[in-house]
Amino acid sequence: MEIELGYIDIANWKLGDPLFPGWDEDHSDLEENEIILAGNNEYTLIIDYPLHTPFKHVFKTHEEGMTREELLKLIVDSYHYVYDMEERSSKIKSGLIPGMYNRNVTEGIYGIWGHDIGDLVLDSIELDEKDNIITLNVSS
Repeated sequence: MEIELGYIDIANWKLGDPLFPGWDEDHSDLEENEIILAGNNEYTLIIDYPLHTPFKHVFKTHEEGMTREELLKLIVDSYHYVYDMEERSSKIKSGLIPGMYNRNVTEGIYGIWGHDIGDLVLDSIELDEKDNIITLNVSS
């Protein structure tokens, strides 16, 4: 099942920010506080773009469930963690490939390639309801 999250600038989004900043189109059907994950369930968040080694985070929702905004915060915080850990664990420093706009490939824990966090936009998630696995639809 696909769950729409908005158009989220992963590097800069924070609680209270609009889901579709600067868009003229009406997206009033997406409520930040809508419960989108069931309560008292365990889920696995998988971040695999732009990583050679996916990041997996297992978490449990509270009794009431998890709202769209709470899930966004978890995803954004997880991306910041991944990029920070990559910087700390790689001998190759991030930066642009000379003559290109792409990021250096680093060889840390996750092996980030192609894009800095500032290039990434989160659009939606795919929820595998059978196994409670969350994968992300991210563009750059």
